[in-house]
This record gives sequence, C-alpha cells and structure tokens, in this order.
Amino acid sequence: MLLSQRYKEPRNGRTGLAMVDTIILRTNEICLKGGNRHVFERYLLDDVKLRLAPIGSFKVRGDQGSVFAFHEGPMTDETAAASAAAMRTVFGVATILFAARVTKDIETICAAAETLMTKRGLTSEAVAKGMKRSFKVFASRSDKTFSMSSHDIACAVGERLLNDVPGLVVDVHEPKTNVTIEIAKEVAYVAVGREEGAGGLPGGVAGKVVAMLSGGIDSPVAAWKLMRRGCRPVLVHFHSYPYVGAESIDKVKRLAARLGAFLPGLTLHLVPIGDAQREITAKADESVRVLLYRRLMFRIAEKIAVKERAYAVITGDSVGQVASQTIENIAAVSKITTMPVYRPLIGDDKEDIVRVAKRIGTFATSIEPHDDCCTLFVPRRPATRASAVQLDAEEAKYDVHALVEASLAKTETVAVTSAVPHATVVA
Repeated sequence: MLLSQRYKEPRNGRTGLAMVDTIILRTNEICLKGGNRHVFERYLLDDVKLRLAPIGSFKVRGDQGSVFAFHEGPMTDETAAASAAAMRTVFGVATILFAARVTKDIETICAAAETLMTKRGLTSEAVAKGMKRSFKVFASRSDKTFSMSSHDIACAVGERLLNDVPGLVVDVHEPKTNVTIEIAKEVAYVAVGREEGAGGLPGGVAGKVVAMLSGGIDSPVAAWKLMRRGCRPVLVHFHSYPYVGAESIDKVKRLAARLGAFLPGLTLHLVPIGDAQREITAKADESVRVLLYRRLMFRIAEKIAVKERAYAVITGDSVGQVASQTIENIAAVSKITTMPVYRPLIGDDKEDIVRVAKRIGTFATSIEPHDDCCTLFVPRRPATRASAVQLDAEEAKYDVHALVEASLAKTETVAVTSAVPHATVVA
C-alpha cells in the first residue's frame, strides 16, 4: 500500500492502557516527489517490513508521508529497543515515534500521556534536588470531527502533565521531550519522545554505484552519504596482503558491516594489488607512485562497475587532505576515468567528516592503526602537482592492462554481514 493511500487502523480492543504498540515513521523529502513518488514509497515500505520481520509481528501501512508499523500486542522493552535500532538505520525516515493506540477520549489520551511521561520522566531523587525536564505537546487531527481543536487537545494534555508528573516545565521553543497526540479516524496515538532517523531517500532507489572503501575515516562516510541519497554501493577494497598484514582486510569487513546496517545485502570486493605495486615501484618514478596506484584502482573499479551494472565510482577524496588529493593530482588521476566519479566529501573539513563518522558508527573502527596499500612503497617526497601527461609517460613503462587483469583475477567477493551502528536519541 502506498503512503498516499488511506489505511485502517487495526482495532486492538483496548481502551486506555498506555502500552506502546505502534511505530510511527515520519518522512520529509518523499512528500515532495511528483509522479514517481510511488516508487520511493514502495522502496521505503519494503525496507521497513524487511527490518521489522525478524523482530516481531508487525503490520506495516503507509499514509500521507508517514509509515505506521502496528505490533501485535504491546511491545516489550526488548522489542521496542530492537525496533528503534533497526528504524534508525532506514534511509528515508526523518523521525521515529513509539506510540500507544488509545480510544479517542480526552481523559484516556491524558492518562496515556501521563503514564508514558512518568515512565520516561525524572527519578524521585532528581525531582527532590529541584531538577526539571522541559516538554512540549504537539497535537494534530486527521479526523476533523473530533470535538476538540488541536490547540485545545495540546492544552489539556499539557495541563494534566504539569499537574500530575513531578519535575516538568513547559518549553515551546527547545523542549527536552516532545509529546505527540494524533487523532486519527478510529483511534488516537499518544507518543512521548522521538528519535532522529537516517533521513535522505530510501535505500537503493537511485541505482547502483561502486564505492572505493579504504580502512580510513573518509571513504566509509563518502559511501554512506551516497547511500543516504538512495544509491546502493558495491564496495571495493584494495589491499596489499601478503606484503602487509591482513588487519586492513578485517577492518574493512567491519566497516562494511556498519554500512550494511543501513542497507542490507551489500557485497564487498577485496582486490589484491601488492604485486602490481611492486611492478610500478620497480619501473616508475618514485614521486608519483601513489598517483599511479590510484589510477590502477580507478581502472579496476570501473571494470567492476561495468560488471555490476553500476553508474559511477565513489571516493572519499577531500581537497588538500593528503598529497594525492591536491586539485592538480586529482585531475591528473581522473583523466583516465570513463564513467562519473563522485566525491561527496570534496569540500568538507576533517571535523565535518569525523562528526558524520561518529554518527554512523564507523569512526572507532576507522582510527584503529593498520598498514594499507597506500603505505606500501610510499615515496619519501610525493608529487603534489603532477600532470596527466607526466602520469601517462610513467604508465608507458609497464603493462597497465596486464596489472589490472591480474588483480581482478585474484579478487575475492564476499557478502557483507550487517551490524547495527550507534545513533543519537532525541527526546
């Protein structure tokens, strides 16, 4: 069922128990789509159903920019926690609410809000110390026949909470806790607190790309940013094992697992280029070795992209971050590419990249020390202003095509096992 279609709220036979049994997922960009909106909605609903299936018995429906997941009976704390972790990683979801379905009676609604707020509120010790928790009530009515206006509902619920729940104070500008009341056709939804979703567009809706994944901080963030725009990445890691240890391979598998939490079903190509690097080192100018390695990687990545029917190659390049990422060097390396190369971090500061890496759960793994392919045979004085003509001349000293094919022949492809990353909770 499309999000734009009406749904019928399941009847649960309960009248006022404030037991959370519904997940409400709000979207943003999908609502702005035109004639192809149904495609985005289908991808989102399919993803939500896939994530919730192993957690509990949910019925998933859509309505006017939101997704409703109805659990069969009240959720346990364990089910709610697992569902929250899963929903935080669904691209296309802006905010997440855990709500109780109750009868459309203002007394029942107030009682439900009080029960849920008490569960999330301050401890008696904190209240005794004079601590306060700010809140705001948001009320809406899709059922305009309800006897009270949205404003009156919010005022009634707010007054009840202030009178009956210790330690609360109203803050309509920056509340610590949001209380949401939604009056639907057959039931009312009451939610206390909300969480941020991953945002963006539903995973996979924009098509397939190849993402070059190193063991550093930048490339996982670059891949995630394109994933957030609906791209499905085919992950490619270049390694120099056995000339360096296997730590980088293990590390990249764990980084891929973090990304896989946002989009299940990813694959990872592990490409050995140590022998090719030895050949380049023996025959080419030392100062441009890393740039020649990069050219080799792009050629291999494009071969994989063609095989995987992908439309572009993604890198974690950021201008000036390392010697190989000067404007001149990026241009000289990119000269040999035949398909689009996207660099979503090209203008980002390191602090910006680190902030996202921490948010998506890749940072701690990325900063683990390891030797990678770019540290093997690294030049003492790397060139910072190479030209495409210079690199062409160096590549003429060895058989580039043979090195590409030899590396591809030894490539290992593995399925990515998903791992749930940390995400911020917003009350």
